[in-house]
Amino acid sequence: MRIIPLLIVWLMCGQVLVFGQLNDQRKSVQIEATVTTEPATILLNWDDNIEAINTIEVHRRMAGETSWGTAIASLDPGTTEYLDEEVQVNELYEYRVIRQHENGFGNGYIYSGIDMEPAESQGILILVVEDVILDALEAEIFQYVDDVEAEGWLVKPIEVNAADTDVTVKQSIQEVYNQNSEARHALFLLGEVSVPYSGRISPDGHNNHVGAWSADVFYGDMDGNWTDSFVTDTSAQRLANHNVPGDGKWDNSTIASDLELEVGRVDFHNLSVFDESAIELTRRYLNKNHAYRTKAFTLVQRGLIENNFNGFAEGFGQNGLKNFSTLVGRDSTQYLDYNTLKTESYIWSYGCGGGNYQGANGIANSNAMSNDSFQTVFTFLFGSYFGDWDSPNNFLRSALGSGTILTSAWAGRPNWNVHPMAMGHTIGYCTRLTQNNAGFSYDSGFGNRSIHVALMGDPTLRMYVTAAPTNVNVSESLAGNLLTWSASEEEDVVGYHVYFRTSSSEPYMRLSDEMVSGQSFVHACPPALDIHEYLVKTVTLETTPSGRFFNESIGTSAGIVPAIDRNVIADFNLDINDTEVSFTSTSTNATQFSWTFGDGAVSDEENPTHTYAPGDYEVQLIASNACRADTFSQMLIIMPSGVEELEQLGVTIMPNPIVGGQLNLETRSPLGWVQLSVLDLNGRVVAQQSGSLIDSWRIQLGTLASGPYTLLLTHENGQAASKIIVLN
Repeated sequence: MRIIPLLIVWLMCGQVLVFGQLNDQRKSVQIEATVTTEPATILLNWDDNIEAINTIEVHRRMAGETSWGTAIASLDPGTTEYLDEEVQVNELYEYRVIRQHENGFGNGYIYSGIDMEPAESQGILILVVEDVILDALEAEIFQYVDDVEAEGWLVKPIEVNAADTDVTVKQSIQEVYNQNSEARHALFLLGEVSVPYSGRISPDGHNNHVGAWSADVFYGDMDGNWTDSFVTDTSAQRLANHNVPGDGKWDNSTIASDLELEVGRVDFHNLSVFDESAIELTRRYLNKNHAYRTKAFTLVQRGLIENNFNGFAEGFGQNGLKNFSTLVGRDSTQYLDYNTLKTESYIWSYGCGGGNYQGANGIANSNAMSNDSFQTVFTFLFGSYFGDWDSPNNFLRSALGSGTILTSAWAGRPNWNVHPMAMGHTIGYCTRLTQNNAGFSYDSGFGNRSIHVALMGDPTLRMYVTAAPTNVNVSESLAGNLLTWSASEEEDVVGYHVYFRTSSSEPYMRLSDEMVSGQSFVHACPPALDIHEYLVKTVTLETTPSGRFFNESIGTSAGIVPAIDRNVIADFNLDINDTEVSFTSTSTNATQFSWTFGDGAVSDEENPTHTYAPGDYEVQLIASNACRADTFSQMLIIMPSGVEELEQLGVTIMPNPIVGGQLNLETRSPLGWVQLSVLDLNGRVVAQQSGSLIDSWRIQLGTLASGPYTLLLTHENGQAASKIIVLN
């Protein structure tokens, strides 16, 4: 007797599931890809649709392009795969498969590539933090900044107050953006940051919800024209949705221009359904964000879908179905009750049903999010009202407080496109891709480019996480810095990348052109800085349902304050014994020496001895170590034996000793052109001057140190010398 009611319930639930799933399938093509290297090929394969197929077209473009162009293949109706042989390794492609059937069209999209190399730098993250959150969670925010910088972002923080207007906040954002507008930018709004409202819309279809909706796209548009001058509508039940000219809410119902920034928000204010405060919920979010990035927890790579809108031909569940096939595979995508996430983990999930601000029928509500632990990381939710997320106890924002959830978005009007995440892209990248979709790039459904499309969560998050190396240490020597580390726990490590930065205001840049196969690396000759900062990242070759790419872990950091001076200063002393000269290097930090004696002879000894013929020579020493080099040159005069005294030449020196630096020479007969050289006790030329000596010559020697010197006069018939004393 009791079996009949249970059976009826089972049939009804099964009927709902089948109808919802059928509409999703009609709108979707579930694509996967398998790649090979030699030869380079990408084999697309997709599901065999349950309805009669009329045509199948395959399109391809380079990732990032906006036009599909003509189809690269038109296939027979029963075809479920396409082999692309016109591809190259380390090139990222995007494919679209369009399937026309008796009930319309289905679309599928996939990013695919073969052994894609990771980008050295992700770009700039503008982190806008509410001052109350910053004061209370300084340690957690610093940890977050360290994490994202260790993933390749350069963080630019902005502190705001909850009372600051959206115009004021945006001005601060634009100032940072304009410093380097060519770079990729993400924007993370953390805490109670002013919520822009805009437009006259009701994408959920309710007459009592027409008006301005929450619009974080305002912050992502750096050059669009946003006005507040003509929209007038006060029909909405919720006062926040009323929009009249001059009220601080914008007119735009669609984005003014393509967004430049990848925007995400985490805001737990006004969520009284939680026992914890906004500060504690934010702390918990940042801690689980860190745990996810560092692989302290992992979820099963599979997707869950529950579509309770069985009567809607839009097929809202396509947001899960055609995305998840590229991310986790068709076989790992299941239609199940959303509450399954309370006991089983699915990294991706999608749930939709008739809604209100605090929940979706048949899915969950804000109270459940506060009391239960849903085990998913990236979730899509869809239903009436709560897509306008700036409301008390809002369902979309509440999701971030539950379990392992790190992002949520209102997906269904329009459709979202997150397939690039299968090749290592971030959720923020996909958010911007969805927001900028004009309808011809992807099948958007209703509401493309509308101002309400938003991401709740950190925009820098990626799907595939690899365990980082541990125990990174740095030691220094004159030749460079030696980094060592313990291997990652990953089983399929293909190597490591080492990064370095010259300043905390600059991004880390990769040092190793090739992957390091072991657990050590020498940074030869690092620049002279107050501190040397390093990151070591694990690299695995990630094979996904979309292709294959080299996946980097978060970087494990290490630093050292240099104690070794690697700068070289070349210098030497010499001692002259008749024509034999002994050279002694007095260079600093030098380990190698290269002498040029000026007469064609050379030496690589540290302290060489050389025999000269009488004459003038320029001696040069290049002193170096493994990192630096310096050059020092010195004139040297080797006098022949028996050089006559200046007095014998008829030249008088006055005065001698020389006081005050002024030397006077007088001659009894003109000598014509002469060169006067002053030699120190080692025979080095410390001063030199030339000119005509007719009767007298005044010379300044004020720069010489006090002491004995030799004054050598070279004239056309020979040389003459005298000892002088300088008293300065």
